Amino acid sequence: MGGRIVELAFDFASYYLRDRIYSVVWLGVPDARLVGGEMTVEGECHCGAIQFEAQIDAEKIVVCHCTDCQVLSGTAFRTVVFTLPDGLTFSKGEPKVYVKTAQSGNPRAQGFCAECGSAIYATSVGDGPKVYGLRAGSLKQRETLVPTRQVWRSSALSWVDDVGALPAVQGQS
Repeated sequence: MGGRIVELAFDFASYYLRDRIYSVVWLGVPDARLVGGEMTVEGECHCGAIQFEAQIDAEKIVVCHCTDCQVLSGTAFRTVVFTLPDGLTFSKGEPKVYVKTAQSGNPRAQGFCAECGSAIYATSVGDGPKVYGLRAGSLKQRETLVPTRQVWRSSALSWVDDVGALPAVQGQS
């Protein structure tokens, strides 16, 4: 029965809109471990004025192609790592917050460094527990945080799937 994954109660829209949690279970593997699971990540802005730690579920990582992410990140898409509820703490500095209105009509707080402009997170506005959408580029563990899903694919730029086929160099030439 080698390594079959069963996802229980997984509903992407429900998770991201109502913070519903799902389980991942390995079947038939004696030393079974969670795929992804909870972990602690560390991050900072480019200039180091803001440093933070967050509790995340490594299976809740998405590539977002929405036009807001394209404009706010200045690139074709953004990779977002979701925290556990209230799973973000700052050890140095505090982000400046810009509130935008999402396509849903809901206000969304965008946290960024006021010194260097690095994007840190997005979250809901108002009282109650917060799930933060961390910007993967600000995380020290970004290499190990592999996206599990794409959202707003209808807004993806037409060339994004072809990037891997472009000629590449290991630095800037």
